[in-house]
Amino acid sequence: MVCRALILNSILKGEKPVNEETLRVFNKMLVNRHIAIDDDDWQAYLDVDPEKQEITQLCYGVDCRLLTHNMRVYLIPTEKNKWLSYDKQELKRKLHWTKANPVEDEYQLSMLSILILFSMFYPSSSKTIRQRDFVRLEDWTNRIAEVLSSTEGFENEEDAMFIKQLREFYLSKGADFNDPNDKDRARFVDKIRVFLCAQNILEYDKELEPAVSLTSEGEARIEALMENEVLCERLYRLAERGSNA
Repeated sequence: MVCRALILNSILKGEKPVNEETLRVFNKMLVNRHIAIDDDDWQAYLDVDPEKQEITQLCYGVDCRLLTHNMRVYLIPTEKNKWLSYDKQELKRKLHWTKANPVEDEYQLSMLSILILFSMFYPSSSKTIRQRDFVRLEDWTNRIAEVLSSTEGFENEEDAMFIKQLREFYLSKGADFNDPNDKDRARFVDKIRVFLCAQNILEYDKELEPAVSLTSEGEARIEALMENEVLCERLYRLAERGSNA
């Protein structure tokens, strides 16, 4: 992760001066990843730049975009972002749960598990409307097991091979996804849960069976994800396989 001072210096170098209100708002967004619509600094900024041209240009300079959701304006990193998000190797290390060195299959399984969780909150029948207030960790783990167990009847051969590969990797690590008491299975899901909580995407309620719920930023990020139609098609084709939801 890069210091916000370096980000500002990089995108402003050689550019025309940016007004004070814009810099104040952008700095807040770099720190918090969002700003409230009724924030005094945001309102002061809109007075001098109602079309949001300057803040949009600053976002473009760090491979981000603005997204308004639930009375907040979020700074959403794009796929090319190198300032505010992790690259693939960093994600592998963050999501690492086995004793061996992080590998591609481990990373792919973690990504699929995250998409499965998102699809539980936002099923394909209502992609933009959240259907649950929380998801129990046991239910999330069981859905991962269902998807990994579903290796027959794929219309897309690539999907079938992808699921089979992840299933074999999971089993090769000694994890039994059909055993609710399996410690490796629980450790795998908890590692992802800790990571998503650290990114302010999930809130964890240990007393609620235990369960996770989406933060406002988490909802905004999923909303941004849903705008990618190609990704969404693959997400629901895989993540809801075998589900009666």
